[in-house]
Amino acid sequence: MNMFPERSRAIILDGNVDPQLRTADGVQYDRERAQGFELALDSFLKLCGEKAQRCAFGEGDPRAKFDEIRDHLRQEPITMPDGSEITLDQFTDGVSSALYAPDQFRQLATDLQSLHRQLHPKPGLVPELLGLLSKPTSIGRLDAPADAAESSYVDDTYYGVNCADKPIPKKPQQVPGIAAQWEAESPTFGRSQAFSDLAACSNWPEMTRTCTAVRGSTRRRTRCCCSGTSTTRPPSTSSPAAWSRNWATPAW
Repeated sequence: MNMFPERSRAIILDGNVDPQLRTADGVQYDRERAQGFELALDSFLKLCGEKAQRCAFGEGDPRAKFDEIRDHLRQEPITMPDGSEITLDQFTDGVSSALYAPDQFRQLATDLQSLHRQLHPKPGLVPELLGLLSKPTSIGRLDAPADAAESSYVDDTYYGVNCADKPIPKKPQQVPGIAAQWEAESPTFGRSQAFSDLAACSNWPEMTRTCTAVRGSTRRRTRCCCSGTSTTRPPSTSSPAAWSRNWATPAW
């Protein structure tokens, strides 16, 4: 925008993240992603408890109930009345996806209450069928038959982009230890985050960087209008508001 103002009239960046961190330290960047998901989850559970009459999961202590479900799934799946089994990876993937979409919060709360009720059955109370958390997960699926649905796996383009953007050491032997550390910090999402980009990119082929960096002013004042937007609790970054304020400090 600053280098080629004649080609840009206005730019809007949505869900912006810290590019310096992403391009300088991919491990710390992903660590903070896990922390961001934990912050979003904590906000959701607190709000659910405060609005208990409007939140299906609000009765009792939503945080304690959630942790009980997660810790149970670490030991074994939960079998629902219809015979379907919910696994830890389904649960983690489903919750993290729902946290991106406020219009799914109501169904997420209903699903969580159904899982908790299944762990503590009461005569005459049958848990509702799951709407979000029963969906198949693409976590760990890096290949698929030609006729597989796109939502059922992750293809190489995802890692082709992310492993190029984020410098991650080629030391896959360190991933289990990092995963344990992140899980201690971010109990719900830490391990899953470590065994996503960190695990994949530590095994990704080295890339030959043949492109030449473009040099030019990035602080020149132009007529181009630039706006950055970010919600207060996007799950994929731990400090969006602070970064947005810093990013918007006067270059224009």
